[in-house]
Amino acid sequence: VVTVCYSTGKLQTVAEKEVKGAVYSMVEFNGKLLASINSTVRLYEWTAEKELRTECNHYNNIIYRVLAATSDPVTPQPHNPTTPQIARDFNPNWMSAVEILDDDNFLGAENAFNLFVCQKDSAATTDEERQHLQEVGVFHLGEFVNVFCHGSLVMQNLGESSSPTQGSVLFGTVNGMIGLVTSLSEGWYSLLMDLQNRLNKVIKSVGKIEHTTWLAWCSLTRLTWRSFHTERKTEPAAGFVDGDLIESFLDLGRTKMQEVVSGLQIDDGSGMKREATVDEVIKIVEELTRIH
Repeated sequence: VVTVCYSTGKLQTVAEKEVKGAVYSMVEFNGKLLASINSTVRLYEWTAEKELRTECNHYNNIIYRVLAATSDPVTPQPHNPTTPQIARDFNPNWMSAVEILDDDNFLGAENAFNLFVCQKDSAATTDEERQHLQEVGVFHLGEFVNVFCHGSLVMQNLGESSSPTQGSVLFGTVNGMIGLVTSLSEGWYSLLMDLQNRLNKVIKSVGKIEHTTWLAWCSLTRLTWRSFHTERKTEPAAGFVDGDLIESFLDLGRTKMQEVVSGLQIDDGSGMKREATVDEVIKIVEELTRIH
């Protein structure tokens, strides 16, 4: 680990710290340096002698991508040689990126091109339950994500937007793709999932291959394209809405739009359900397109 200082237009080496392993990521943490090195999370203190001194460690992670926030599920304690673990995901994943959504929800990406969300149950009645991160969302993106960051690509004007989304996390992939993950309320998630399922039945891809299926050349078996798929397991996609598919609604002709919307139920504002019109769905989808 090399510490440098920028001065008079040049980078000058201030200190070096030899570590036994590969440094996967580093972040500033409460005025100190938090680094993931091989299977270890290590916290360094910058001393008055301009040296990096190891303050505490956390071991036994296959690959640990440091979470750049104070609500990290592994919380370093000052003057403690080991780091107490608050919670963990017991599923073995080779992580490529991770980000905190809020105090209890964490977004991850792994090397099989999947995204997933883990949730910490702070209201659990036992310590064992509180220490277990539950997977509440899985999704096959089809791209290798190597960075997450909170932010947006557009200016947000809350006074003009009725978008049902809350917060946004940008991600970048090794192929140069930039994408966005945002949170939905339960009601809006149910509505958009219904719309997504309807679009699946109407929109045919190139070659008339169903959107929900993918021919896996490695095993010649039909798998769900958006399913969370690794060498160990395959799980149906859950907890995610495919924004690209939702936005394709705007490319349909009026007749196809009506076919998709027919029977779609939306909240009328009083808690009651009624059938949506094509114009209402167009407005909803257009609002979603404006968040990126």
